[in-house]
Amino acid sequence: MNDTLKEQQLTYIITKAEEVFFMKGFTHTNISDISKVAKRSRTTIYSYFETKENLYLAVIYHSFLKFITVLERVNVEGKNGLEKILAYSKGYLDFCQQCPKHHQIILDYYTLIKTNQWRATNQMTYAGKVRKIALRPLKVMITEITNGQQDHSITSELPPATLFINIWAQLIGITHLSQNLKNPNSFILLDIELKDWRQNTLNIIQNLLTTK
Repeated sequence: MNDTLKEQQLTYIITKAEEVFFMKGFTHTNISDISKVAKRSRTTIYSYFETKENLYLAVIYHSFLKFITVLERVNVEGKNGLEKILAYSKGYLDFCQQCPKHHQIILDYYTLIKTNQWRATNQMTYAGKVRKIALRPLKVMITEITNGQQDHSITSELPPATLFINIWAQLIGITHLSQNLKNPNSFILLDIELKDWRQNTLNIIQNLLTTK
């Protein structure tokens, strides 16, 4: 099989695996489930992805690629550090609403790693790729926070890494509470709608960055 056909096969299997992982989650999915949806034998799937974990990592990697694509479309030309951080934060919220399942599987990956619920190893093809791509948004944000402190658009004297962690916590928290796509202003545990929650979230981030 030539490289083009192999890449097409890889992409096809990953796309079908996404459907199953999105529906059943990592723990409750097995290769037989993916085999049925993809209409490919278990042997074929294992020939491309040594384990279920490695296939899951491939799905996570492609989810990160979608996220990076959204961030790369954010217009930051001519903006100062603070404006770039706010623009990227808005891009994150856009990604969460446009690709909620891809966002969730990225977060599930962190949960699995934290709780040691799987056995991803450095030998897995996609393990290194996921670790590398997962660092890209972090590095961009920390760099722009540093630049913002240098151009004085960000006045907080907290370390850039600390500010990033708090920004990320704010973004993850608000997206987790957002109840559903049909009514994006509805929030879990609340009987009210928060119509301006996106802008309010950005305002909170701005206050975090500009409060000494």
